[in-house]
Amino acid sequence: MRGSVTTRRLAVMFTAAGAALLGVAGCASTASTCAVRNGYAVVVFENGIGANSNLYVTRFRLNIRYGPQSTAHYLIRQRITLRPAKGSNPRMVVRTYLVGGARGCSVDRVRTRW
Repeated sequence: MRGSVTTRRLAVMFTAAGAALLGVAGCASTASTCAVRNGYAVVVFENGIGANSNLYVTRFRLNIRYGPQSTAHYLIRQRITLRPAKGSNPRMVVRTYLVGGARGCSVDRVRTRW
């Protein structure tokens, strides 16, 4: 039995929050991580603790693994604003992308601008 749409959305949101808390550690540069849950790639970006101004992610590559020998690469162009940290709490931005039956994902080639 498949869950309702609301249940799936809540699951994606809680998974994103968990990935944000456990998977991203920030220093002075932008950090990113990715996880596949319920057919969505959950991508988390974080501005480093040492950053003191807004940073914009302009482009990144999303690598989707569908099997051992099958990988798809998508170059995604978006202007994502990463705000500076307040105290020791770095701010995070979560984006979801529909990927279907993917088994894993990763993010690389992140381009940023001030």
